[in-house]
Order: sequence, then structure tokens, then C-alpha cells
Amino acid sequence: MSNKLYIVIDVQNDFVSGSLGSPWAVATTEKIAKFLESVQDDPETVGIWATRDTHCDENTKDPFFGINVSETEVYEKTLEGQKLPVRHCIMNTEGWDIVPSVAQWVKADKIFNKPTFMSEWLGRMVVSHARANAVNLSQCIDEIVLMGFCTSICVISNALNLRGLMPNTKITVLEDLCACVNEDTHKAALTVMGCCQIDIENSEDFLKR
Repeated sequence: MSNKLYIVIDVQNDFVSGSLGSPWAVATTEKIAKFLESVQDDPETVGIWATRDTHCDENTKDPFFGINVSETEVYEKTLEGQKLPVRHCIMNTEGWDIVPSVAQWVKADKIFNKPTFMSEWLGRMVVSHARANAVNLSQCIDEIVLMGFCTSICVISNALNLRGLMPNTKITVLEDLCACVNEDTHKAALTVMGCCQIDIENSEDFLKR
């Protein structure tokens, strides 16, 4: 038995059909949804977790204090906003939501909001789960499996963070369940992850193991 934790990176409306969407992402989202359906009842599935890219506009309320966020938190004022001047994934908008066909397989308390490419909180929770269940045969993590958008930005950022935090755990990225800006950046990111001892695999081959 080899327990697997599946992590879905930023499969949100804005990255699929919204401001930063693409036909490639639309087709990949359909494949991700079917894949998750096929593994969600597998006894080797520890869980299906997800990240959610999260930005703010002038009307975004601070979730703790209920007041508007500070001016420096507005997307255009952030470094990312200056380098990528396309508003996307604004908290509590439709574009911020995980695509429903994928969200149905993720528990609400296993969605990790992140204001930038890599989710520090996701990494901490993976490590916490692994330590707490090190001798629990049904919940220990033997392999971390990633998919989602975009390969050369958020997928690679989280994969490399997890590699550093979990140096002796198998990490796999399902290449056909990722989409990117273009084919060149997609392949380049896969190459870099492979150099860091992250396995790159096709989902069909993965399911045949």
C-alpha cells in the first residue's frame, strides 16, 4: 500500500475561463475533475487538498477585522500586480472560486488561500499531517501528487517548497493535468522539477500502477 496526498493547485475560474483563462486550462480542468473522481474513494488516498490564489481589490474586507484591506494589499500595488497587471482571483468573486467540477472533491477545510505563488501554510500543514500520522498506516503520506495551474509559476513553487520540507517523500507532478502560459514554459518547469528529484508522470500511466 502506498498512501497518496493529492494537491490541486489554483484550479480557479479566473485561470480557466476568466481573466487569465485559456482553452488549454479548460481542457485540463475537465481531465483533473475526472482524475479526482477516479481516486477519491481509493483506500490509498489520504486526502485531496487544494490551493486558491487570493488577491484583493479596494472593496475586499479583511476577514478578521471586517474593514477594507490596506492600500498596499490592493492587487495593483503588490509586486505581482506591477509585474502582471491583470486583476485575477479577487477574494469573494466568482473568478476566485475553485471550478465546481473540481471543488466537489475537496473538503472546505483543506483549501489553502495564498496571496502569492507558494503557499507557506500548505507546506506547514503537509508537514504537520505527516508527523502526526507517521505510524498511522491509513493516513501516513508515502507520496504527494500535484496538478493544476500554472506549471511554471504556482505548481513549481509549491512542488519545490514541498521537496525542501519533505526531502525523503516521493513527489509526483502529473504533467498532463497541468497547464501553463505556453508549451515552452510548461516543459521548462517540468525539466527543473525533474532535476530536483520530483517525478514527472502522465496521469494514465499513474493510474495503471
